[in-house]
Amino acid sequence: MNILHIHLTLTFIGPSNNQFKNDDFNNSVILIGAESKPQNSDIQCFNNSTEDLNKIVELCNKQDIVILYSLSGENIYIANHIQKGPKVIWRFFGAELYGKMADYVYSDASTKILKKVNNPLRNGVRSVKKFLNNNPNYDSGFEKAIDNTDYFLGLFTDEYDFLKKYWPNLPEFLQLPIAHIEAKETKYKERSNKILVGNSRNAYNNHIDILDIIAQAKVEHKYSFQLLFNYGYAPIYANKVKAEARKIKNINIIEDLMPFDEYQSFFNSIDAFVFNGYRQMAMRAVYESLRSGVKVYLNDKNVVLAWLKKEGFLIYNMDDFENNLSTNNLHLSEEQISHNSNTFEEFRQKYNLKEFHTSILGIVNA
Repeated sequence: MNILHIHLTLTFIGPSNNQFKNDDFNNSVILIGAESKPQNSDIQCFNNSTEDLNKIVELCNKQDIVILYSLSGENIYIANHIQKGPKVIWRFFGAELYGKMADYVYSDASTKILKKVNNPLRNGVRSVKKFLNNNPNYDSGFEKAIDNTDYFLGLFTDEYDFLKKYWPNLPEFLQLPIAHIEAKETKYKERSNKILVGNSRNAYNNHIDILDIIAQAKVEHKYSFQLLFNYGYAPIYANKVKAEARKIKNINIIEDLMPFDEYQSFFNSIDAFVFNGYRQMAMRAVYESLRSGVKVYLNDKNVVLAWLKKEGFLIYNMDDFENNLSTNNLHLSEEQISHNSNTFEEFRQKYNLKEFHTSILGIVNA
């Protein structure tokens, strides 16, 4: 079975390679827009010109399956030009749909900042720059591209059902595996009083609301707050968040990227992870927290919270965070750590690679 993976960034090439390791799969990888080819790899690199995209479309037409990692930018063009024949899978990341739901995904505090960022004059300047730089914009065919995909490769059906209320034409759901993330036996950890706040500079984090809760509690001297701020492009929003964060004692703004092994080890050193996003996001941080004995706080508007509770995890909301902050209870007990650790192993077994590969094989054999 010939499978072509088309990426717009290097970030997810490694994880996708692991998910599709199977003797029945002949995988090839394309990266669009890379300035240089990654060393020691078989990745094919193309620029985002129409000429190069048409070359990619020709390659797509020879495949059994084409996987588009994010239905955005150049992948929209590709989806709208592939001939009927290969099955097209849209690997959903989130921003493709949540980026069109500003009224839902941003808190009032975030919206207030973003209104200053997204004014018509500023957007006009961006459009002119894009034109002058000869940077094609393929986003206009998005709705058509949805209709031209056959499967929606997502994290969980609850999110898919939620989004289908807004986009009834979403293609058939296909379950991503979780098994590639290893479980680890975590039964006890020393309290560090370190609290991780957010997962990036992105405004989807709704940082200001968390910072307000911390400031009003007046207990910051008891904790060391770690503001993970090392990726994401949102300079005006990020500068406002940093200014508010610096008003709080004992807050460390992490702006340097971590190697992956260091990132994983980082979760061994924290007691709690607080993420105020209203949308599915930061899942690697959530998974690392659950398997590392970290107490996880999510917003009730985030469909991930209800899903993980349904899967059996001990997960908490923002009201719990506010209460636990004042009662010095931002950590899990030994029993709770063990519960989440065991549940994570069951979780991995449920969303396993074998069933995922069977579903992929079934797509072509159907």
